[in-house]
Amino acid sequence: MKRCNIKLHPRSEPPSSVAPVSREGAALPWRVSFYTLGCRVNAYETQAMEERFRAAGFAVVPFGAPCDVCVVNTCAVTAESERKSAQLLRRCDPAKADYYTKVTNEMVDAIIDYHYKPERKCVLECVGPNGEFIDNPAGRCVNPGHSMENSWFLMNEAIYSGNKALLEKALNILDWSLELGWDKQYGGFIYFTDIDGRPCEQLEWDMKLWWVHNEALIATLLAYGLTGEKKYFDMFEKVHAYAFGHFADKEYGEWYGYLHKDGTVSHTQKGSMWKGPFHHPRCLMNCDRILSLLADGKPMETLL
Repeated sequence: MKRCNIKLHPRSEPPSSVAPVSREGAALPWRVSFYTLGCRVNAYETQAMEERFRAAGFAVVPFGAPCDVCVVNTCAVTAESERKSAQLLRRCDPAKADYYTKVTNEMVDAIIDYHYKPERKCVLECVGPNGEFIDNPAGRCVNPGHSMENSWFLMNEAIYSGNKALLEKALNILDWSLELGWDKQYGGFIYFTDIDGRPCEQLEWDMKLWWVHNEALIATLLAYGLTGEKKYFDMFEKVHAYAFGHFADKEYGEWYGYLHKDGTVSHTQKGSMWKGPFHHPRCLMNCDRILSLLADGKPMETLL
């Protein structure tokens, strides 16, 4: 694994040595925007960087607004997160879109060539150096949440590139993950499963985690928007009913992070090193965007 804390990416044409000037002739501060991809630690890092930039005289502006410097703070420990970072950086600097598309394609190829296993109908977490199957608990492990998150990242790339073959693979991943991960007895998605149906090594394998359901909501709704197939919207509604019925704290707000197999709350902690302000807000914003496109009768757009 590798961790990349900060990617400081200036715009294509670096600012000159002279500060920007307003119409009235007054000097304006340099503008900087931030985007965080990762856990709560990354969010803390971004907050610290914002304070340092402000202390240096920069004006912090919303991501997507015109700026002189764009900082993407990302935790790139998997091919999925690297691809997501590359997709985002493509938006930051359209002039270098071809470069970031190349990086994104390399990550897509790594997932499809090594981890995507149509003969087993899954995406494996761990494989050999050449993508070979490893017959041990780690090699047989499937994380439905990772796979569903992966599926909608791939859908985004298929939208951007118009790659129908990639879209088909992304939908396959989603279909397999829905089948493998959904708990038919109690509802909700389990955390891990063994592709051969053998006992999982992880003790928390049958727990229900908030972020898995966030990713399922995005993936199923985007799949419906792209295909119009009713099964995806039906699953979106099913996941929505379970998630908001079990994770949401109806008295004080926000979501609990961890449930037992039967859907009861494991503990009432809502914020921790891992349960941070990332998956849930992103899910709500992306689903709102997809639903708006559907309501307006518009085709799906990239979310990253």
